[in-house]
Amino acid sequence: MSEPERAKPCDLCSALMEMFRGVRKEHIDISAFQSQGALDCSEHTSLIEQFTEYCQPKSTHNDHRPKKDMGFQGREGGESVGEVRIIESLESGGLYWELLLCPSTDCTEEFAKGDILDPDWVDLTKVKQWKSDCLALHGSKCNDPMRIWITAPAWLVDVELECVVPGEEHANFVALSYTYGDHLGLRADAGLSARLREPHAFRAEEIASRIPPILNHAMFITKGLGERYLWVDALCIGHDDPAETARQLRMMGSIYASATLTIIAADGDAEDGIVGLNGVSKSRALEQKLISFGSRKVIVRDTHIFSLVHGQTPYFSRAWTYQEHRLAKRKLYFLYKTAHWECQHWQSHEELIPGAEIETYIEPRLVESLDGFPELSSLSNIIGSYNDMNLRYPEDALPGITGLLAVLSRSFEGGFLFGIPEMFFHRALAWRPQWPFTELQHRTPSDRPRESQLLSGHLPSWSWVGWKGLVNLGQEAGRINDIASTIEETYPMVEWYTASSPTASASERRCIRSNWYEHREEWKRGMTQLPGWTAVDMEDDKGTYKDEPRIFPAGCGGRVYRHQNMIHDKNHGPTNDWYFPFPVAQISGATEPSMPDQTPYLFSRTQRSFVVGRRASGLTDHMPDEMANIIALCHCSSGRLVGTLHLHSREQLERFPLAEDAPTSGHGRIHNQLERFLVLKKDTNTEIATEPTDENLSKIEIVAVSMTRSESKTRNKETGRSEKPFVTTEAVNVLWIEWENSIAYRRAAGSVQKKHWEQLELEDLDLCVQGLLNYQPNGSDDGGLILMKGSSKLHDDFFRGKREQDNREDKPPEEEDFKDLFIFKEDDVQWFKDRGRMLEKVNLDLGDLVLWHSRTMYYACFPQGNRIPQVQHVCMTPAKFAKKEDLQLKAELFKTWQSTAHWPYCNIRKQGPPERDG
Repeated sequence: MSEPERAKPCDLCSALMEMFRGVRKEHIDISAFQSQGALDCSEHTSLIEQFTEYCQPKSTHNDHRPKKDMGFQGREGGESVGEVRIIESLESGGLYWELLLCPSTDCTEEFAKGDILDPDWVDLTKVKQWKSDCLALHGSKCNDPMRIWITAPAWLVDVELECVVPGEEHANFVALSYTYGDHLGLRADAGLSARLREPHAFRAEEIASRIPPILNHAMFITKGLGERYLWVDALCIGHDDPAETARQLRMMGSIYASATLTIIAADGDAEDGIVGLNGVSKSRALEQKLISFGSRKVIVRDTHIFSLVHGQTPYFSRAWTYQEHRLAKRKLYFLYKTAHWECQHWQSHEELIPGAEIETYIEPRLVESLDGFPELSSLSNIIGSYNDMNLRYPEDALPGITGLLAVLSRSFEGGFLFGIPEMFFHRALAWRPQWPFTELQHRTPSDRPRESQLLSGHLPSWSWVGWKGLVNLGQEAGRINDIASTIEETYPMVEWYTASSPTASASERRCIRSNWYEHREEWKRGMTQLPGWTAVDMEDDKGTYKDEPRIFPAGCGGRVYRHQNMIHDKNHGPTNDWYFPFPVAQISGATEPSMPDQTPYLFSRTQRSFVVGRRASGLTDHMPDEMANIIALCHCSSGRLVGTLHLHSREQLERFPLAEDAPTSGHGRIHNQLERFLVLKKDTNTEIATEPTDENLSKIEIVAVSMTRSESKTRNKETGRSEKPFVTTEAVNVLWIEWENSIAYRRAAGSVQKKHWEQLELEDLDLCVQGLLNYQPNGSDDGGLILMKGSSKLHDDFFRGKREQDNREDKPPEEEDFKDLFIFKEDDVQWFKDRGRMLEKVNLDLGDLVLWHSRTMYYACFPQGNRIPQVQHVCMTPAKFAKKEDLQLKAELFKTWQSTAHWPYCNIRKQGPPERDG
């Protein structure tokens, strides 16, 4: 007797099976399948009905209307075969499910990748196979992907002896990454640490009662994976010695990178532990969503392509776990009650049958940064994401990422000062909130006892460390990204110094060297042979995105550069091409990190001005908030728009009144908020109406940080392309500061058009003024004062290189930074003349007072006649810069008829023997 003939599948079922097989590429619009067979088919009905119910609004007040183009979307070829998405609307998107087809009972197809899971217990056999396959097949790509120095932890948990043992002798270990939750966690003080080192210490009641479930579960998994040693911060970092604790925290990045694999407990906290471990934890009570599709089952996945990067559990929002997650080379996740694997080569999930592969996303930015390429935009993404994470103690903002920064310091020369890369200090110091509507919260230290706080727990206002939220450090033209329509290059305007105290003398301050800006022009001109680079001539000016013209910074063009170490596949966005070559660090496991002392105070000689802050009209609470935290900066007298300020929060915004536009040169009132943004960012003739005599003006103080030159393509609205002509703009990066106890605190950052900055009423901060009070008529032949006019503006450029003084006995010592006196050589004088500066004799009448910037080159020439010049030389700085002991010393020298060096408030040295009456 023959078997009954199976019913032929309907058109919709056939199309869906073709999509699972990877044969069908075009989308499936369910509404287009209206044949009688499709309407009567029961095989796909359950899937569509359950998804339709899933899309229904959960509230009766929701005006959610069903979409008419619900359908299926497939993935293109390769690993993506077998993945199908059912989505609410093929045109506009909406809710969706990711689907996997389970294999049939009588055969195995490559496209059927779904696995029906045990609802109670994790399949540790599958987990162990993931580890074995990676170790056997992936080689150095997974063994040492970041080329981080091998770190042996001071202490490890021996899962067989059930105690803590010295870690130096053991090369292979597993690490645990988890969150404490609301529990403060176990702290291994001196007494407990000694007790934990006794064999089988974890069995003792007084120890077992203090160990949270997560540690027992991690030890169980470690043993199940065939490993013996486990690193857990709570047990392996002692807290009785603050200095040693700080050292271990600095090593955390390399510890996670050195671990054979890292267990990531992403579902719960330390007390929740990991569910589904047979014999050690409770059942996971997994409710895997299975839907019938004819004789088969379809699995609705709990994860998607970005789940292991941006998960939706508290683990992914905790700051301390960020660097652990990023630096681990092999990761075993326990997420959504199931196990998941990620190494540098692939991802796998417990819901997949063994050997099945699907589309994956493995975060590339960190590995690229660790290849020796100092890419500011990639670094900005890493830091920006971290800074939005949560901390129990705000002062842990820097300690929580110190390990990761130490690793990155091998690519970013000079390391990081409170999270700001010294290599790009002049640009990154002007960091801003990520988006116009981003809200930053000012971090303030907790009331945790000082002895319990970690080292480097300062929260300086000038660093992003002092503010919680998404931040953007900016960009520097280096790596070519053809999608970007604007590129930027920054130029220093001031020298920055740092010290541990606000009263530190000049000799106690360290100069911050931004080597990228010091040598960039040399690299562009090819003055140095740089290994590993190959120049590639461009056949035309087209880039890789929509054939849009490629934009170049000043001094570049016609060719691009590629480095032998940049081997990551790129088919969109950032390319493997660079505008110019630069030294690439050759990083290996032996390359040590380079981090400076974390000194929280900054010093500079910069310019300041006062401007009026104004909210632009139309940006009220009744309109969308996209531009909420950006205000206009206006000239105090004319009200003319000169720049913009990106505030940190709506709270700051309330300090600034709303202004009306006073259009000129044909500009009308602007209603569209996007156009408003363009008015604030670009050079226009728009003015903000203000009354110069209004006492309620929101006048604020801004200081210059650096200058940024931008090259931008022109957007063609008709073609949707960014094209020529290219537009060049120059803007001064500024900080809004406020003073407290003679210390300036950052409030926000912004920019002022360069030409407007030069027209503002500028003042020099940390300014020393020198002068002469003339007691004799002084003409052209009478000798006297000669100045190198304009030389003060070139002071920082001149001293940026190493300068040797002329051989004079009265020259000051090197450590005084040329502040008191510098004796120029003839070659030095010519250096200034070559840059357009000229010596000028100053003629004076009786009683004239002449003042000049102390950074101006000057000298006294001999008279040609019989009249002898007679002057009184004065030097002045703001008194608030002087330390109390300096003022006392000056008073003592004055009372005893002694003279001092030029600089008034520090470096006070006696100048020769006492001389009565001068």
